[in-house]
Amino acid sequence: MITKKTIKKKKVAIIVIMFAILCGISASILLAMNYVPEYLLEVKDHKEENVKLDAFKKVSNHLSIMVYYPKIDNELGNTIKEVSEKLYNQVLEDEADSEAKKILVRVDYTLLPITEELINYRFEITKLVDGIESTETESLWINKNDGNLIDTSLIYDDIALRLMTQSLRTQCKQDVDLQDVAYTKEFLEKTDKNGQLFTNFILDGNTLVYKIENLAPKVIEFRLDLTTIASHINIYFGVDQSIPDPVVYIPNRYVDPNRPMVALTFDDGPHITNTPQILEVLRRYDSAATFFVVGNRITTKGSAVILDEIESGSQVASHSYSHPNMAKMKNLDEQFYLTSQKVYEDVSQWCYQVTAFRPPYGAISKRMREASPYPFIMWSIDTLDWKTRDVQSTINETMNNAKDGDIILLHDIHAESKDAAIQIIPMLIEKGFQVVTVNEMMSAKGIQMENGKSYSRAR
Repeated sequence: MITKKTIKKKKVAIIVIMFAILCGISASILLAMNYVPEYLLEVKDHKEENVKLDAFKKVSNHLSIMVYYPKIDNELGNTIKEVSEKLYNQVLEDEADSEAKKILVRVDYTLLPITEELINYRFEITKLVDGIESTETESLWINKNDGNLIDTSLIYDDIALRLMTQSLRTQCKQDVDLQDVAYTKEFLEKTDKNGQLFTNFILDGNTLVYKIENLAPKVIEFRLDLTTIASHINIYFGVDQSIPDPVVYIPNRYVDPNRPMVALTFDDGPHITNTPQILEVLRRYDSAATFFVVGNRITTKGSAVILDEIESGSQVASHSYSHPNMAKMKNLDEQFYLTSQKVYEDVSQWCYQVTAFRPPYGAISKRMREASPYPFIMWSIDTLDWKTRDVQSTINETMNNAKDGDIILLHDIHAESKDAAIQIIPMLIEKGFQVVTVNEMMSAKGIQMENGKSYSRAR
């Protein structure tokens, strides 16, 4: 027989069991929240460096930070302590307002002598935020003799920075995960002449390995063969440049055949002030144009501009030697060949050959077609910039009519055309176009051009 007393005892037992279960669950949650993986608490063995270990530490229920660093009694040690303390304070600041329940940050280091004067100091940062772990590294370069930090954003000359930027952009445009970002106006502006992108790197054998953050949805790993560019970096990594500099730097540009593109073309140059300003904007937006130059304008200063066109990745083509109406001429050799000869021999030192021709006034005779050593490049959009000399009119004519495969006619000898081009280039990029050379566009579209034939667009 079950009595009231028995029932009461069972109820008490059930309550006790439930309370125990709840306590167990609560304890498990608390333990989980405060659990720190053992490997994060281990102190790395730095005995091989023959230095004492020190740390900046903070331990609390919400935030625990351990920043280990070597204790060295010289200027190098002082610098290391300063940067370690700066990192510690930065972590404190970054995580102070975090809504996470439990944050643990452990910063260890690796000290790598590279040369007698140069040392690489790497932070290895591990974060555990509410049980989710992430890792990252930061790399500093220090002059071992005086303990001074090296500002790695300032170690590259203009050639190095241009080549690195071009390589980085090409890599990103070929990466399926980054393509949508790499073609945007914002991305191209961020990568323009930006030495800050190349500050965080390590040396892996003869390869500089860069970790580039905050430029795309993922961290970009960019690798550079030091033996190809060592002479253009002003700190010595113990590696010499084994590949000699070319006479002319011709960038290896990437064009996506599946994305829309247009070819901007400029006639009648070179112009010693207008053309360089156009080239500057083309470089900024990883773009290139085709410059149809007139041979008798290739003076000493004009030669420098043409060399800049080549080294920017643009195409140099011929617009005759003296800009006559060749359709009325019998002797065509001088107009066909002298400009190309000057570019090949005098300007580029036998490194760059002209492969396209635009006839003055667009006039072509049967004799010209039969004698031409080049294809004739015409146009599908005539901005009439030479006639209107109006910046907005030139912009409107271009932007209202541009379609995939168009060849657009401009003149870099006019200041108004230059001002219009400076605005047109980023506008085309923002509209989704690649701005490319005639040769690049024809190649991307699978068009094999033939000498003596006319091409007004890439169909």
